Amino acid sequence: MCPGAFQSRVGLIVHERIHTGEKPYQCDQCEMAFRCRATLNQHKVVHSDERPYRCMHCGRGFRRRDTLDTHIRTHTDERPYACRLCGRAFRQKGDCSKHEKTHGKRAKSVVLLTEGESSTVYNCPLCGQMYELKEDLDHHFENEHTPEEKASSIVIINSDNVITIPGIATVGEEIPSLVLHELS
Repeated sequence: MCPGAFQSRVGLIVHERIHTGEKPYQCDQCEMAFRCRATLNQHKVVHSDERPYRCMHCGRGFRRRDTLDTHIRTHTDERPYACRLCGRAFRQKGDCSKHEKTHGKRAKSVVLLTEGESSTVYNCPLCGQMYELKEDLDHHFENEHTPEEKASSIVIINSDNVITIPGIATVGEEIPSLVLHELS
């Protein structure tokens, strides 16, 4: 069971469809199907030739406002999505996510200081899965890996010496005498 929390019953139902694969909302113009009606409605604009959102820099038209917003970043060079492992910045969230995967399955679990703000990455040392919440890493680590796998791992969490050594310490337990270093 995943650790999601939802504010409404509808939110829970839509989330459960991720696990069941159910996509009850079918587009009447193509084969696409969706988990929720709102996503279907967003999709339907691809079948329209109308482009009501215009770029103020070049005049190019877009069907959706969010696509225009992403396009405008090509003119402003705004890069709001930064890699949590190396700090490289991207215009689109998807590009940042793809880039983070290039760090490898045993990516360095380090805290980056970007423009004075800290950002913690909780990284599974066995499969490379990254989490923003310590609780999500705990859940993943306990349920997805065998005791043998866990016994051979060390997880470096952040620059405050918050680490996991299975069998010795738990995620979030402080061991101040240890000095952090990058995993190689």
